[in-house]
Amino acid sequence: MVGENDNVVTRRRRNVDEAYWCNCCAFLVALLVSVSPYYLWSYGFSSQFNAQVRIGTGSFVVSTASSSVNRLYGSNIVMTHNWVYWSDITSELACTDNGDSSSNSSSLNIYESWSGKYGYCDNIGGTFSIPSEAKVLQAFTILTVVFSFLAFVVGSCAAEERAKYPSLAGVFSFLAMFSAIVTFSTVASSDVTKDLTSGGGVIPMWGILNNSVVLLPVPVTLYHGPSFWAMIWIFIMTSFTSVVYCTGGLSRKKDKYGESFDTSKIIDAEDEYESLLKDEAISLGFS
Repeated sequence: MVGENDNVVTRRRRNVDEAYWCNCCAFLVALLVSVSPYYLWSYGFSSQFNAQVRIGTGSFVVSTASSSVNRLYGSNIVMTHNWVYWSDITSELACTDNGDSSSNSSSLNIYESWSGKYGYCDNIGGTFSIPSEAKVLQAFTILTVVFSFLAFVVGSCAAEERAKYPSLAGVFSFLAMFSAIVTFSTVASSDVTKDLTSGGGVIPMWGILNNSVVLLPVPVTLYHGPSFWAMIWIFIMTSFTSVVYCTGGLSRKKDKYGESFDTSKIIDAEDEYESLLKDEAISLGFS
């Protein structure tokens, strides 16, 4: 019985150590995801770019492309090397009708194809606002980093004989897990994501139209990228670590001194104490 309990405690402690390293990896991956522009992406030859190109969109980056594009919509338009952040977009750029019949297409209209379609601008010439789903994605991406870091740091104390730390690390792991769920669920449920993955969406990119810098809607087909799958991996890892730390915390509360909590030891101690009392009584002349 004692040996079995010792094995259970040893196994739980090993799980706590494994959970520590899982949270370490989860934090590092979450940190990379927070700066990655690849919640959605594609990589390969693009007819739009006429080149091998990597295109993506992330929490803080509206669009990025690894190559420039020349004469995408006409000879007077040049696409520059692209990194478009949400913070770069202004009402003047997004809430405008920049279509140009001489360049061949009404599809140049950023309002009609992107900002107006998804409700980022109230009307042409109106005010641009960062969509709530983008704010949620940014917030919970950062929260995933913060909570996984706290779970990692607090989990480092769980190796010591302190009953409160495993449970506290479990709480932070659970919060990191919840943040990861919100993050990849927001990406998956977005109307923009559905359009981009079905081939009916556009992403805004910098361009030059009639010698003016503008945002141009570029039609692309994207797929769920490394950051999206990384968040699912973080969810799985932190689900495991939250359970391990919470059960580890309960185990430590029963075992504050590094030994298994076994009632048989108490019984043996009581028997030994009674035997000592009898011996002492005999030595004093009592029968």
